[in-house]
Amino acid sequence: MKLNLDEFETVREAWKKPSEDNPWIMVEEGDWIQDGKYQHQTSVVQDSRTGKYYSFDVSRSGSPFTDWYYPHEDEDEFWLTEVKSETRTITVTEWVSV
Repeated sequence: MKLNLDEFETVREAWKKPSEDNPWIMVEEGDWIQDGKYQHQTSVVQDSRTGKYYSFDVSRSGSPFTDWYYPHEDEDEFWLTEVKSETRTITVTEWVSV
């Protein structure tokens, strides 16, 4: 799903300060992953109008001591990817003392 920056800001508002007026619901806020001088984050939101779930990636550079720069703020469009939840069972084999 392609959004312009203004539309994407409503998605980000669901993350910053949820509101009944905002159709986007933050389902899972990803952790910021360090990658050199950059950080990136993947989060999942739900569109309450359709019930569909979408993931989106955000990156930033800078410092918590100065200011963060978010490259997407300079873009004209932003992409959300439709996703679905999937439950997986993982089997782990461990070696234990006898």
